[in-house]
Amino acid sequence: MSKFRFNHNLLSVALISACAAGARADFLNFCVGPTPRFSPGFIAYEVQSPIFAVSMGIAGTVDYNAGTDTPPGCFGAHISGNVRGRIGFGAGTRGTIHSDIDDNMGFTWGFHPARDGISGVCGTSAYAILTEDTTTSLFGANGFQTAFVGLSDTYFFARTTNGNTRIECRIDLVADSARVNWVLTNTDTVSHSIGLGFGSTVALFSENLQEIHGASPSTSPDGTYVTVPGIKPPRTEHRWIRSLDPAGFPSSVNFSWSQPEAVGIQIMNTKDTATTDPNDPNQSQTAVDGFVLGNANFLIGWVSGADSNAFSNFIFQEPVSDVGFAANDAYIQTWNPQLVGAGSKRTINAFYRSTWGDSLYGRPYSVVADTPKVINLAQGDANQFAQNPFPIRVWVDNNRGFASIDTELPLQDVRVQLLLPDGMTIVGPSVKTIANIDARKQGFVDFLVQVDSFAAGDMTYQVKITPTPGPQKTLTGVIQVIAQPKMTLRTDANLITSPWTFDSPTWENILGLVPDQDYQAFTYDPVQKGYIVSTGPDRGHGAWIISKIATTNIQLGSNPQAPTDYKPQADGSGGAPLISLKPGWNLIGNPYHVAFQLGQIVGASNANPNQSYTYVDLVKQNLISGSLAYWDPSTVNYGFIQKTTDHVEPQRGYWIFVPSSQDVVIRFPPIFQVGVRSQDEVAKPWQQTEKQWRLQIAARSNSAADDQNFVGFASSATNAKSLRVYEPPMAPIKNGLSLAVDQNVAGTQTRMSQALTEGTGRQEFSIKVDAREAGPVTVTWPNLSTIPKNVRAKLVDVATGETRDLRKVSGYTFQAEANLTRSFKIQLEPGTVSKAIIGSVVVTPSGRGPSASIRLNYTLGSDATTTVRILSSNGREVMVVGSGRADKAGQNEVVWNLRDQANRAVAPGTYRAEIVAEGADGERVRKITPIIVIR
Repeated sequence: MSKFRFNHNLLSVALISACAAGARADFLNFCVGPTPRFSPGFIAYEVQSPIFAVSMGIAGTVDYNAGTDTPPGCFGAHISGNVRGRIGFGAGTRGTIHSDIDDNMGFTWGFHPARDGISGVCGTSAYAILTEDTTTSLFGANGFQTAFVGLSDTYFFARTTNGNTRIECRIDLVADSARVNWVLTNTDTVSHSIGLGFGSTVALFSENLQEIHGASPSTSPDGTYVTVPGIKPPRTEHRWIRSLDPAGFPSSVNFSWSQPEAVGIQIMNTKDTATTDPNDPNQSQTAVDGFVLGNANFLIGWVSGADSNAFSNFIFQEPVSDVGFAANDAYIQTWNPQLVGAGSKRTINAFYRSTWGDSLYGRPYSVVADTPKVINLAQGDANQFAQNPFPIRVWVDNNRGFASIDTELPLQDVRVQLLLPDGMTIVGPSVKTIANIDARKQGFVDFLVQVDSFAAGDMTYQVKITPTPGPQKTLTGVIQVIAQPKMTLRTDANLITSPWTFDSPTWENILGLVPDQDYQAFTYDPVQKGYIVSTGPDRGHGAWIISKIATTNIQLGSNPQAPTDYKPQADGSGGAPLISLKPGWNLIGNPYHVAFQLGQIVGASNANPNQSYTYVDLVKQNLISGSLAYWDPSTVNYGFIQKTTDHVEPQRGYWIFVPSSQDVVIRFPPIFQVGVRSQDEVAKPWQQTEKQWRLQIAARSNSAADDQNFVGFASSATNAKSLRVYEPPMAPIKNGLSLAVDQNVAGTQTRMSQALTEGTGRQEFSIKVDAREAGPVTVTWPNLSTIPKNVRAKLVDVATGETRDLRKVSGYTFQAEANLTRSFKIQLEPGTVSKAIIGSVVVTPSGRGPSASIRLNYTLGSDATTTVRILSSNGREVMVVGSGRADKAGQNEVVWNLRDQANRAVAPGTYRAEIVAEGADGERVRKITPIIVIR
């Protein structure tokens, strides 16, 4: 298979709604006319694979409204547009196997993959702006000193100079993405502040050029479907600045054809697993400092005959406008100016990807899994999936590793293994092999997957790639399955909800089980603050089903009907009825058969009834908890969701805590998930650092566990508050077990699953362990190795007074009494020195004569536990002078009386004094000094 192709001196351009590519008169007549005109010496480069394409204009112009046969209404006048430095993105010849719409689709206004003898870069729709001190300039405005398509790898390169900055742009085609590498070199003899911006008008247009989404004017009124992780799809202009709101800054922005059709372009702003090269951080995505989303006319500017040296970069209000941008989408990314010394350089990497792929781009080869984002229900039949079984295609791209010219190396016997979660099975073999993938080529294998009708929610899969040569890679992705009216009921506790409506809405009729004999059902009354009997499902609320039978799959009875209010409306309406939350704990549940993102919840509080707020704002104002707890019956333990991008799963109940004294009303959003066919960073992922870390505390009995509990330090009081996680009530089961941190919150002792402090120095946390059954319970601290090495950590059993150094033992077991609480303390004391450093060692006799003792004086850089031994010349232990000494930082001394362990005088000769010092972090330092004994 041909990996790529490029066109040189013969490339034309594709301008959505203003210029066109291809010999299709119906679209060409729309703006350019049947005879597009290009200047002499017109040059554009393009590299294209079956799944992605990218191009750049190098020289020349293209005429818009060229020819007398052009109909009026496009621009009203002849315009000649420069193409130098303009960049376009598009799909390849195949795109995803799950849709035909993106075959040869263009992603940016002014681009279309090469065919019919012409290609697509034109106009001012996608360009870069350099900032040097206070001066801005257009990339490519000065022409290129050199430009070429490389023979090694799959890329093209262009170099130019603006002012005192040499700009080198290399664009690699990497699997289903374009990696744009900018190297900005200060050629001056003094330092300059150098920054970069890149913007584009997004226009997705189908292969036959009959339908366009995102450009205006257009043959279609539809804009692209824009999604940002963790919030509702934006419909109005937004400007995000990372330094002002790092948690809310979009890690990526997707421009899709529509909600049902998950094809389009993903703009990366923050590195993720796919765009991180573990072998070379300099190859990874560079964090974007600013991102603005809005109307193309005001952000990028309209087609004109003159080059622009700056973005228009205008939105009507700052930072969030109330003006829509639908059908005319554009964005600008900015990397803020940084001081670059004379002769030094700054490197910026940016990835532009397909929206459908789960990928790994790190060298020496890339992997892409092409899966459906959502497994939808069949039209008109909630008991069938629309496509089952379905294909998964895995691409392997032999590029940027074994693709250098004259040293090409094929990947051979590429073993591809697909690993699926419970609820999905492979039809056929789970391991397939690609015999050979030549340098700069791609290969793929297809798997057929069957999804079980009882599966629902996020299903995590893995693909393992083992080539020859090259390292093994493991790619992880998620497929969302819309729930059918079926349920797996496990023995003992199940925390569930139901989105369906029933003819007879009682658990007995729905489950087909006998009350008390087969099951018990409870819900939680937040007013009485206790469990009460549940007779049937309450949509939007959770319930406990305590099953007394073996784990079974249940087809829900009583004629279940799917909800219809999950479908979003153009005016922002839609969604399930509001849910009222009372102070304290509340049981809620997803009211839909489709998962949605936690950050899309909105609500209002009686504490401030004049305005509604986003989920993030509700948490910031301490109106609701920053996490939801769910019950995992497979582990008999609670789990938590906390990130705004975490999914609230279908048919699963959740605990939510209201810390305020006022009621809170929340609205579950309609479903905005791309791929759902609706027409039929409150917190970032936790990272342990020296300034912010947490110690996990777990409790386990013979039949239950509670292991999602943490104590530690936050970087600020604000973070400590926002990162609170409340401990939900114990599940209503006979062998229940709960571990909680007892913390004072707003003057009230409160049970927490995560309690952090912003304080420095020694901190103490009160731990409570409750067990419904008597028996042995073991408390452990499984992530101890990840907290800073200089932290001293101790466990104190309040009942017995026993103390354990957490770095010396792996756990503490005690005999729990039924329905009684055992109290512990966790003491954490950060130190200032992470390792006991042994300094100088001085050996001196204590007196005169052959029998005089030997003094060993040594210095320590910190407090440490030391052991001093005397060894013979061959390393045999002669005498232990001091064992387990609690030495202090500074000078310390031991004395050897020249005798061995049996109190016999040692013979003359050479001996060695070994000093081993163990610091608070458990690390040991060893030092040996010779001693000569003369008799």
